[in-house]
Amino acid sequence: MMGMPYRTVDHREIMHWAAQSQAQPAMKDLPEAAAPENSLTLLFADTIGEESSRPVTWGEWFEYFDHHHLVFLHDNAKGKKRHQGFILRPR
Repeated sequence: MMGMPYRTVDHREIMHWAAQSQAQPAMKDLPEAAAPENSLTLLFADTIGEESSRPVTWGEWFEYFDHHHLVFLHDNAKGKKRHQGFILRPR
């Protein structure tokens, strides 16, 4: 998916990236056995309504992010749709 991803756990950087990408924090309703990194997501202006996700506050999003020790990886490659340029992984 990505060439050289940029890794961060900094809340401000993640919120800035999301704002630049016109994205909002969201969670997917998955079974408890699902990998934590699959539960968090971002809703982008061009994908709202396509995913079975519910909007949450940044506070809720980061509480889950920090509790499960996740890292945000993103790729700012030009010409790539922003929602194709991020993933969450365990630290």
